[in-house]
Amino acid sequence: MTNDTRLVTIVLDRSGSMMATRTDAEGGLRAFLDTQKEAPGRTLVTLRQFDNEHETVFERVPLADVPGFKLIPRGMTALLDAIGSTIAAVNEYVDGLDEADRPGEVVFVIVTDGHENSSREWTLDQVKQAITAERDRGRAVVFLAADQDAITAGMSMGVAASSSLSYGGAHTKAAMASAGHMVTRGSRSGSYAFTDDERDEATS
Repeated sequence: MTNDTRLVTIVLDRSGSMMATRTDAEGGLRAFLDTQKEAPGRTLVTLRQFDNEHETVFERVPLADVPGFKLIPRGMTALLDAIGSTIAAVNEYVDGLDEADRPGEVVFVIVTDGHENSSREWTLDQVKQAITAERDRGRAVVFLAADQDAITAGMSMGVAASSSLSYGGAHTKAAMASAGHMVTRGSRSGSYAFTDDERDEATS
């Protein structure tokens, strides 16, 4: 670890299917961010959202200064493009810093309620290689997926089963709160793994 800065990047689905859980997702994001106040060090937060396109909502904002956010669902689900482009952008930023200025912790949190259906820039194999490389560098990649087998989907992209969480669409806020607690705990222990209780809270 070079310093106590934490760089937390959230990749949030805003495709049309998120309309039914829009309010819960907004509350879930706030719940996730609230849990990060308990983590050690200085936290910088980036939020990227995606449908068939991907964009940065805010970037490397101190936790205390994160602005309000409204999710406006639309479009398809270019999940691979969103993940791949986000990892590339974070690497470009971090690799451009002097060694002493690089964040000691880098975390990616991916949240989706659908399956990949419209990526054009990144393939599954390329994303798996990118995520595997991040994990090899000691970085955390957390994957949350609604109403599907998140462990199988996550592993297909290189995410550890212990860092993947399935949740019911009606429990989006609870799932993101669980992810927040897990990430905060991982900041202290270095182990990013959901507990059985956290998995239960996300599905019941």
